[in-house]
Amino acid sequence: MILIYIMDSVILVIILILLLVVSLISACVASKFFPELSPFPQDHAGMGYCPYECVGRVGGLPGSCNADGTIGTPLDGECSLGTDCAGWQDGINCCKGTCRQMEKDYIGVLYCPHECIGAFGDGPGTCGSTSGDVSLSGTCETDTNCMGYEKGEGTVKCCNGTCQTKQLDWAGAGYCPHECVGTSGGKPGTCNEDGTIGTATGGECTLHTDCYGWGPGTNDAACCEGKCVQKVKDWAGVGYCPHECTGWALAPGGTCVPGTVSEEGSCTKDTECAGYGPNKGDMGCCGGKCAKKQKSWNSTITCPSECVGRPGGKKGQCTDEGIGVALGGECKLGTDCNGGTNVGCCNSKCERKYKDWAGVPYCQFECVADGWKSWEKGKCTQKA
Repeated sequence: MILIYIMDSVILVIILILLLVVSLISACVASKFFPELSPFPQDHAGMGYCPYECVGRVGGLPGSCNADGTIGTPLDGECSLGTDCAGWQDGINCCKGTCRQMEKDYIGVLYCPHECIGAFGDGPGTCGSTSGDVSLSGTCETDTNCMGYEKGEGTVKCCNGTCQTKQLDWAGAGYCPHECVGTSGGKPGTCNEDGTIGTATGGECTLHTDCYGWGPGTNDAACCEGKCVQKVKDWAGVGYCPHECTGWALAPGGTCVPGTVSEEGSCTKDTECAGYGPNKGDMGCCGGKCAKKQKSWNSTITCPSECVGRPGGKKGQCTDEGIGVALGGECKLGTDCNGGTNVGCCNSKCERKYKDWAGVPYCQFECVADGWKSWEKGKCTQKA
């Protein structure tokens, strides 16, 4: 009995559904021939159609008739053209595929909401709400997404997809940081967060006038090798870019700022070495290492590897103490060696001499210790 009851109920539901479908189809068909009696909307020719097939205008989309008698797609409906929308003559337009109410921009011209500019200097989409809920650095599509946005006078804008604080350009107008021009004729991106004008220290530049704080003063900013930096004082007290500044008369550029590399440290140029200078004992970059410079026989200050101790001598034969080959260095003559008469060229090496029995300095191999008893050489013990 229960099974029969369930089957009867199912059959009854199916019959009711079929009757409803038939009645709807009949009503749609009847509305075509008797539109004044039809509960369905009328198309552009006054014929009644089901809503999904009713065309509101010639060439329009199906489903563009409205129950209230208006012609065209209602608000928030899909569209291809502005004329698809009901009320297109009265400020309704097709905006991004949807029928939307247009808004007036800051000079009173109607635009789609996503195109409308609410105030001079603002971006598209700013004619609607006054402020969004996206905080600084948050993702945005329009200025109105950003928390703190206000038409015209707001301090926040949607810049390259994120909410950022506006900066004042040279004329006092607020712009996104990447758009803001700090000087008349300057480059975009040259305004600063603190309201100052010009590229901040470390920023890119083309001219000195691009930089904030530029001027003729010794410590004013300047555009140096494409970057805004503070000038440094040269030996005469005049301000120059660091790479141009000379630390003493006739010095190369870049010698005003002390280097930081210590002795034996790796380097690529003299100015990198701590204590770099023009004099003997000052540091220089010698063979990729910072080293103390030496004075050659002709008073030229050079790296140790380049220093010549005597006329016609070999390179690398100067010493920190004076001119000539150091002890243990190769030589041809006694005058090649540094140390005066107490140092000689002994078997082609600079060596300390020894005193013979009469107190005269000789190389050890020729020195006679006892001139009274024996003339044997090489036995001296007292260094000269």
